[in-house]
Amino acid sequence: MDLTAPDGTVTALFNVGDAAGCAGDPQGWYYDDPAAPTQVRLCDGACGAREGEVQITLGCTIRKR
Repeated sequence: MDLTAPDGTVTALFNVGDAAGCAGDPQGWYYDDPAAPTQVRLCDGACGAREGEVQITLGCTIRKR
């Protein structure tokens, strides 16, 4: 998942596992339920006061730090 700011700057957003993982990577994301996900949730640092476009790439692997 990437966040593209209005100026074109792209920031990679990495999976942090769960909401608690946001403490270690506030610009990450996580599934609402890793076993049966229905939503992708952004950590506060990833959305906060930022503007931009989130791009989700679907595939077989999840980018993690």
